Amino acid sequence: MKKIIIEENDRNQRADRFLVKHLPNAKKNFLMKMLRKKNIMRNGKRLHPEDILEMGDVIEFFFSDETYEKFKGKDKVYSHVSLDIIYEDDHVLVLDKPAGLLSHSASKLREKNLVDGAIKYLIEKGEYNPRAENSFTPAICNRLDRNTSGIVMVGKTNLALKLINEALRGREVSKYYYAIVVGEFCNDGLYETSMTRLESKNISLLSRDGKHMVTEIHTISKNKNLSLLRVKLVTGRTHQIRVQLQALGHSILGDPKYGNSNLNQKYGQKHQLLSAVEMILPNFIGDLNYLSGKKFVSKYKMDMIQKYQEWIGD
Repeated sequence: MKKIIIEENDRNQRADRFLVKHLPNAKKNFLMKMLRKKNIMRNGKRLHPEDILEMGDVIEFFFSDETYEKFKGKDKVYSHVSLDIIYEDDHVLVLDKPAGLLSHSASKLREKNLVDGAIKYLIEKGEYNPRAENSFTPAICNRLDRNTSGIVMVGKTNLALKLINEALRGREVSKYYYAIVVGEFCNDGLYETSMTRLESKNISLLSRDGKHMVTEIHTISKNKNLSLLRVKLVTGRTHQIRVQLQALGHSILGDPKYGNSNLNQKYGQKHQLLSAVEMILPNFIGDLNYLSGKKFVSKYKMDMIQKYQEWIGD
């Protein structure tokens, strides 16, 4: 028999979700069967999948140590990644991601990515010990495309992840991007459209039957060749800004998927000139109250302005 105690980063989550994270090599159907057969118990009583775990709960696994260890799996190996830290405290880590780096692993090959680098950093600092945690792993709250630079927030605690993700889902976090687009942009405003995702081709398209998306666009500077835009991302659909600007006839310069290949080549750009440059948090109650209204600014904001001015000056 194996016995564990529910800690701070485990509480206030459903039992089934906890078990899937705690025993990642076990199939969910097996775990549900173990619950039905009372081979997994809480405080000596039957545990149901929908039960919410509380601090100090004792979870007992009535199967062999060998089976338990097999389902628990080996510790993951996290690759070193140089981190550009904007802000850090006990709950959050705010990073500036360069273009070309994945936000998180996209395959079993575990290519170098920002979240693995953040976890390794926290392990080396002694702030995160995988062996001491029952289910929690630090994770990113917002994801950026590989070739989009800018602000990525990492939750260092379960509380931070929960509250910030809830704020993101509720559209309470203000997220602003800078984009350099082709042509003279004259269409400032709020755009509400729908978009469909084609996973097989890794592209998104405007569609009447797709998911609702909202984008607010404001022109900072423009001429007949290029425009520098400030874009507020209200919803967070995959490739949303890139698709919306392409549909408006002003694709992002350098975008290999939705852009103008001839202009991309002319300006020597191989990835989209799009950067998440500002993030403003909403009001929080409780332990994260100190983060209420806090604003983070990326170094890529000035980089985008300088790059645009250099081209406009030519």
